[in-house]
Amino acid sequence: MNQLTEQQAMEKLGDRIWRLSHLYKIKTKDKKLVTLKPNLAQMHYLAEETDRDMILKARQLGFSTLKLVEQLDYTLFNRNTSSAVIAHLRDKVQVLFEIVRLAYENLPPALRPRAGFDNRNEIYFPDLNSKIYVATDTRGETVHNLHVSELAYVERAEEKMLGIL
Repeated sequence: MNQLTEQQAMEKLGDRIWRLSHLYKIKTKDKKLVTLKPNLAQMHYLAEETDRDMILKARQLGFSTLKLVEQLDYTLFNRNTSSAVIAHLRDKVQVLFEIVRLAYENLPPALRPRAGFDNRNEIYFPDLNSKIYVATDTRGETVHNLHVSELAYVERAEEKMLGIL
């Protein structure tokens, strides 16, 4: 098997789309643990995304999973970062966070930073001074990277978004 040089490995790790499609594991509908391989719709999104995107999406294209893994990736590769995922319902917080936790726990050990604390909805990485969490709100906190899941179903969405942003 071809071994990468250190320079080649660093170049690959510097490519966000490469990281997203090679480093992170997800659980499939048929209960298999596989490496995330963005589908055509996801690859189109990744190639075109901006700092503020709103995805009007069809169901079952995997955008929620992609965005959760992308949030984790951003948190791990950008020091001093606070990443938040807003769930539309309290009982969805844990469901969404399990996708993040699974991706983190299955990273190659050499790339998995130490977690200072890891609870039901947040992981803090003290060596990076970064964290990622899932909640139903995030008022009063500086958030550098935000994903709002199912905004159409958030109660008082306009009011809540004004407070968050």
